[in-house]
Amino acid sequence: MLFTLFKNKRRNKGFTLVEVLVVVLIIGVLSAVALPTYRRAVEKTRAVQGITTLEHIAKAQAAYNAKRGEYASTVFSLPINLEDNNGSEVSGSQFNDRFFTYHIFGNQNASATAARSTGEYTLLIDYASGEVTCQAVEGSKICERLGLGEENGEIPTSEDPGSVQNSDTNTEPDTGDGQNTGNGPGDEGNTNNESGDGQNTGN
Repeated sequence: MLFTLFKNKRRNKGFTLVEVLVVVLIIGVLSAVALPTYRRAVEKTRAVQGITTLEHIAKAQAAYNAKRGEYASTVFSLPINLEDNNGSEVSGSQFNDRFFTYHIFGNQNASATAARSTGEYTLLIDYASGEVTCQAVEGSKICERLGLGEENGEIPTSEDPGSVQNSDTNTEPDTGDGQNTGNGPGDEGNTNNESGDGQNTGN
């Protein structure tokens, strides 16, 4: 009887400190192994989302280039529908979704970029080749962990204003040359009148 009571008392005593420490140690080891793997899998899923959007843009640019012989500098000109993180339709050259900030460039850079909102890395797609490369912050190996090739060149951040201006000028109708050069119909008439006056004087 006394032995049974003593045994029940020991059974209800709970875990010892050593047992608790062992359990905490096991949880810590599992977390150290599993958590980075989980984060890498989540980030790779988000990177795939950014790459998919860039590929849609590149395909739309290829169709636009085949028709116009140049690349568009805004989404509005492309045969594609994109939405930002507010669900609004995109029409400009820059927009955001939940994870990336996208920039669309025209002929000057012939590429589009997706900058991670955390600032860890930027994805770039070349319109001509369709190749996607990655550029991470200095010292980061995230591009390697995502299985993406490193972008060694400088990631473009804005279109060259000069090239955009020249492109716009070339596409606008040339309506002011007659006035600027003085070769309009009225000027030709004045020239004829002066010539006629010279003939009359000679007569």
